[in-house]
Amino acid sequence: MKNMTMLSMFAAIAFGLAASAASAAELIFVERAGCPYCIKWEREIAPSYALTKEGKLAKLRKVDLGAGQPTQAARPVRFTPTFLVINDGKEVGRITGYSDEAMFWGMLSQILARLEPVAAPADAPAAVAVAD
Repeated sequence: MKNMTMLSMFAAIAFGLAASAASAAELIFVERAGCPYCIKWEREIAPSYALTKEGKLAKLRKVDLGAGQPTQAARPVRFTPTFLVINDGKEVGRITGYSDEAMFWGMLSQILARLEPVAAPADAPAAVAVAD
């Protein structure tokens, strides 16, 4: 039983490392102080974002436009809120503005669907249960 527990822990760690490598995408929320649509997004989406499948695929990072442009942006951000989907350090999609939840989730889902899933490395250990 002890070997099975240790093997399970090893498999969980290996799976976690593969999952973190696979989730190279991030969502950059570009905001500006006093932006009413940023506040609306914070109230409607932010509390549950990390719990969604989208939130697990693209971790959220907030950037204040007043502090400068996000370095990964393919072109300058002019309006807030702007949501940049970054994969492997490059912008792969953008949502400018926020009107409601349906618009945001629909557009974000379309962008994330274009990302190619990253497979676990071929030499990654497989989870195998070994009985004593």
